Amino acid sequence: MWPNPCSKALFNLVNEDREAYGKPVVAFDGKVLRGAYRNEKKSALQLVTVFDVENGLVLSQLPTANKRGKICVVRQMMDFLNIKGSILTFDAIQCQTETLKKASEKKHMLLFR
Repeated sequence: MWPNPCSKALFNLVNEDREAYGKPVVAFDGKVLRGAYRNEKKSALQLVTVFDVENGLVLSQLPTANKRGKICVVRQMMDFLNIKGSILTFDAIQCQTETLKKASEKKHMLLFR
């Protein structure tokens, strides 16, 4: 699912830096791109972004085909990014049993907005 090895290396570098400075607040958010559709909103391009709040840095950004796809993309990002012990913020769509179990297994603190 991840774009290429170069992106993976960049994500790893960012994670190492974030861990070194102990910045634990990570926000997940999905957005429909403005102007990404003509007549059918359901076909609009959507992106899920992971944001390191303390550093003001985007850790990852992946596309999804629809709103339901955001759930799977967030779970994949939780597996890929080394954010153990971080405080994670989500919107209501992520209040899914599987997502919460995954966060609990990885010892995250959760904040829903």
